Amino acid sequence: SLGALAIKLSGMLLPPISPSSSSSSLPSLAARRSSLPPSSPIGHGEDRKTGRRRTLGETIRLAQFGFDKRPQEMAADQGSTMTMKEDVYRNEKALPSAVLSFTHLRIRCGGMGMKAQGEVSVEEAKRWLKKATHKDIQALGAWEDPPESLQRPVRAALQFLCDNDFSWENCARSLSRGRSFLAELDRFPALRVTKSNMEKMMAFESSAASVLEESKGQNSERPGVYTALVLAVFIQSIINANRERLGLVPDVTPASTLSTVGATFERMEPVRIEFRQLLTALDQARELNRSPLLVCNGKEDIVCCFFEYMSAVVIDAKRVINEVHVKKIKTREEMQEELRQKVSTALRYGKPLHIRMANSAFDWRPYCEAIPETAEVEDPEAGADLNSSGAVPLLPHELFHAALWYRQEVWSRVLRAGDMDGCCFNMDTHFLFITSDFSLPKAKEHFQAKIPHFEKMAVIDIDSDSIASSSG
Repeated sequence: SLGALAIKLSGMLLPPISPSSSSSSLPSLAARRSSLPPSSPIGHGEDRKTGRRRTLGETIRLAQFGFDKRPQEMAADQGSTMTMKEDVYRNEKALPSAVLSFTHLRIRCGGMGMKAQGEVSVEEAKRWLKKATHKDIQALGAWEDPPESLQRPVRAALQFLCDNDFSWENCARSLSRGRSFLAELDRFPALRVTKSNMEKMMAFESSAASVLEESKGQNSERPGVYTALVLAVFIQSIINANRERLGLVPDVTPASTLSTVGATFERMEPVRIEFRQLLTALDQARELNRSPLLVCNGKEDIVCCFFEYMSAVVIDAKRVINEVHVKKIKTREEMQEELRQKVSTALRYGKPLHIRMANSAFDWRPYCEAIPETAEVEDPEAGADLNSSGAVPLLPHELFHAALWYRQEVWSRVLRAGDMDGCCFNMDTHFLFITSDFSLPKAKEHFQAKIPHFEKMAVIDIDSDSIASSSG
């Protein structure tokens, strides 16, 4: 029969297989499992935290975001020996735009971002590093004569890699490699930097603040700026991580603290500071529950640029004057509701509330509840019914008095039923501050009777000469 003939032919063509030979040529499943490294389990991988075997889809998704590597290197005779991590660096389909990443990192590096999350760690800096697109990295290298503040992070990065050529030509060659250059930075040991190399890196004085300052002008959306910013953040994270290990004391100048000039907000007197002391002054005012009034002496524009990175909710007093009292395109009631909504937004999302007076002496009393005649407001509900006759509620006068404003029974009077949806109240990051273009004598003259609780504010008089030197 045909079956018997097939058996005879197979016996002629194939040698007989003995049990001993089959067992020696084919290893058992247990032997194959033991021969694989721990990071290369049979199948599509295992979740290292739970021990659960991953599906193929999970492995692909993790690979797209760089959370896993191929279990084994490909054979030499195959088409590519690229690891999965290198694959991820070349796959930019899931990356946000450089402009969007720059905006997010700018907020993270701002004063409130640092206060909320602390300094950027090495691991977090690497995550920001991976958001740089191939084109944006190459675009920075294509700049013929970039500003010095944008060159320093690249040179410091080359020093981190122990490169001895810091010319911009060599920097451009490294940047021309695109994401491969950043992948090299990612792989280089971050916590094995020698003290000599650290000191050389610090000598470049690379900083995210200088890159952000440079980005305010014509270079704000120019390709390559995000790469410079993320390199500055990455280098600073390396320095912070190794500074204590190597015994390098941070360079803190005496002028960075108010105590060195004898300034304090414990007395109800204005305090004169230099521009670089501003954040320290704000922190001290907040600790004492006093709302800060920044007297900018003709330099309010520069000070406001400094605060743009805080994502504050801004109330422009001159706009209120123009729309209500000059052009009269809005009624006072409409403007009162608009102001209430701005205060509500700042509260709901834990953002600072910035009242910008510019060179105006806007009177806030008609827009706020009347202050009781007692010297101190003992009952937070005392002013709640003072505006019951009006169609639109007035703002609580306690808005300008931090010690009273942080009470829940006070700030909750601003909110309406619809304002509670999707809110995330955070009173640690929410506070009110006022900026004015006036000089100190002029601010005292005009604001004493026009800003509620003016006498309780922390008046910060900023030296205009220090603003000019800091912005230059």
